[in-house]
Amino acid sequence: MNDNRQLYLDHLHGTIQVEGTARGRVRSPGQYKEIVSTAKNRFVDVMREMNDNMDNVHIWSDQHFGHENIIRYSNRPFRDKFDMDEQLVANHNEVVGENDICLWLGDIAFMKDHKANMMLRRCNGYKILIVGNHDMQKKQLKKLDVDEFHLTYEITGNIGINYLFTHYPLDEVPPNTINIHGHTHTEEDQSDFHINVSVERIDYRPVLLRNVLAEGQMRILKNT
Repeated sequence: MNDNRQLYLDHLHGTIQVEGTARGRVRSPGQYKEIVSTAKNRFVDVMREMNDNMDNVHIWSDQHFGHENIIRYSNRPFRDKFDMDEQLVANHNEVVGENDICLWLGDIAFMKDHKANMMLRRCNGYKILIVGNHDMQKKQLKKLDVDEFHLTYEITGNIGINYLFTHYPLDEVPPNTINIHGHTHTEEDQSDFHINVSVERIDYRPVLLRNVLAEGQMRILKNT
């Protein structure tokens, strides 16, 4: 197990303060330790060639397909969950082509698996899921139609910067690392070393990964 995966697991086992009371950060944190990355790993090959073509790799998070209340909670600009779902799929397919790759940083849907998969099948591209809390059901990973899934993912970019993809943002980011995450929806980045790619922060459509990496590199350089 790599150090940053363990760091993330320790983070999930931690507590947060809610109205002055400490509570667990996630329900049943032990379930995340059981998540083992899928064997096939096209993303690794893409990253090895990242200097050749990064125009076909995209990223977004926290679609929450089928979740009526998220419209009110996050002030989303949709009439209802049906309008939201249709707009998100349309936005995705305007950006992501059939042969493109898209990272989904968790919390895909508030639906039974077969309904969530109906939405996923309508979305173009090779899908890589970084597992979020709502991608779990009864302490197990939902049976979602994605091409790869991981608890955490890491790549090393230019000048040795480490990019750590998670669903939850870490409280403390390791040195020379940018934590790219979802979960926090409308909240601004916690620090220069966090980048929130929840849909509310990126106009409800995937963005090019290379632009996110470039922003991270700029922030690292600014703080060195």
